[in-house]
Amino acid sequence: NEVDLFEQLSSTLGKPDFAQATEEDLDPSTVFQKFLDDAARVVCTRMVARDLNIFEAESMDEPVEASPVLLVHANPDDTLETNPDAIDANLIAALQRFHGRVYEDRNDPGLSNWRWLFKSGYFVTGEAHQAWLGICLALFTHPDFYTY
Repeated sequence: NEVDLFEQLSSTLGKPDFAQATEEDLDPSTVFQKFLDDAARVVCTRMVARDLNIFEAESMDEPVEASPVLLVHANPDDTLETNPDAIDANLIAALQRFHGRVYEDRNDPGLSNWRWLFKSGYFVTGEAHQAWLGICLALFTHPDFYTY
C-alpha cells in the first residue's frame, strides 16, 4: 500500500490542480525547500553510510560489488591536513556529479567555499565522514542542484 507522495503532495510543489491553479509554479517555494531539505538528509545519510560500509568491507578484505558514490577519491579518514589532494579531487568529482560544474584545477576559486565547508565540518565534528555528510547536504540543497 505504498502512496506516491509526489502525486499526493504535487499541489504543494506548484503543480496545477485546475480548480484553484491552472499554471505550474516552478519557483522554489518554502515548502519545496523544506521537502528538498528532508530528502537531502535522508539520501545523504544513507549515501555516507553506504560508502562507509564499502570502505569497512574492503578493509576487512571482504568482496565488495559496489563502489562508493560520494567518497570516490577520498577515504573516510582523509582530511585537508592528511590528504588535501584526495579531498580536492573528491570535491571536484562531487561538484561535477551533482551540479554539472567542471573544475580542471584544484586552485580554482570555485572550490574554496567547498573546501572551507569541509574544513569547518571536520573542525566541528572531528570526523571526516561527518564533514562529507555536510558537503552532501549542501550539494543537494544548493540552487545549482535543483536547477541543473
